Formats: sequence, C-alpha cells, structure tokens
Amino acid sequence: MTGLLLTGARLVRVGEAGVPDGPVDLRLRDGRVVEVGARVAREPGEEVVALDGRWAMPGLWDAHVHPVMWGLARTRIDLAGTGDPQDVCRRVATALTSRPGTGLVLGYGYRSGVWARQPTVAELDTVTGSRPVALASGDGHNGWLNSAALPLVGEPPRDGTLVEEAWYAGLSATRIRCGTNRGRRGSGSGGAG
Repeated sequence: MTGLLLTGARLVRVGEAGVPDGPVDLRLRDGRVVEVGARVAREPGEEVVALDGRWAMPGLWDAHVHPVMWGLARTRIDLAGTGDPQDVCRRVATALTSRPGTGLVLGYGYRSGVWARQPTVAELDTVTGSRPVALASGDGHNGWLNSAALPLVGEPPRDGTLVEEAWYAGLSATRIRCGTNRGRRGSGSGGAG
C-alpha cells in the first residue's frame, strides 16, 4: 500500500505522552503512524495532505450502521466524496433536475473539514434558487442550508454553515418539518447525530 504523509498537524496530548509544541508531519502506512517529525521528507508515490494546523489524535475506526439513518440517507442527495463546495453544488444541481416540486430537499455526506475554504449560503443559492435545501456534513457537526431553508429552521440570513449547537437545533427543526422526528438526536431517529 502506498503511504500517506500528513503535513502541518498539531497533535492532541493523550495521557502522559509527550507532544511536540508546534506542527509536525505524520507518515502513515497500512493505517498506522510510522514516523513523526518536524519536516518528514516525501517518499516517491506517497500522497501528501496538508493539514495546515488542523488537529490529529489517536483514534479508532468504528465501522457500524444505524439502519434507520442509512435508510433515510438513501432518499437524500449523496454528497460523499465531494472535494469542495463547487463539487457539492454540481451534485445538488444535478439532483434537483430529477426532483420536481417545491418541498425541502436534503443531502448528506460532504466533509468540509479538509476543504481549502468553507462553503457559503450564496453559492448554494446559485444552484438551488427558491427551493429549500439542507445539506448535512458526513460527521454531523455542521449543516449547509440555502437562504430558502434557513427560515424553516428558525435561522436568520447568514453567510456560512450552521455549526455544532446551531446545527443541532436546526437539525431537530428539519426533522420535525420532514416528519422524521421519532426520537432524540443521536438515537438513530433519522438525522446526522
């Protein structure tokens, strides 16, 4: 397997382990960190991802499925694998051509944490017009709504995404409007939780 070099990562202290003060580079092979250093040289064929000061911490991959969430996701615009806001907008524009009507359209799965810039309401408005559209990030920590959808969740006009608590409140309001409010956030009731 080809390696992966993450550059400019800030490390989270876990336990008593020492952590460098500044950003470091991390080399991964087969899903494991094999080298940490201030300036790790790129190896031939190695993919490089600039983290630009984002945090890195040890973790585990918990592969599991929430059946109700998975089923509901099948009715939404699939945004997994999109690389930037323009990519998401292209997918949304294509999906809207096969979804006539005026009701709320939901999408799920973009990962804005690695994008060079964060999305704007204006660019989503450009491809959605007056049709309300609410897009949930794949990690469930933010939502990207167009101007038509913001009032549906009780939000005033804004430039960017709803993040954390504002998104969770908006997500609950979206569930109620979509008839999917079958439980609390995080209970597998149909939203990103």
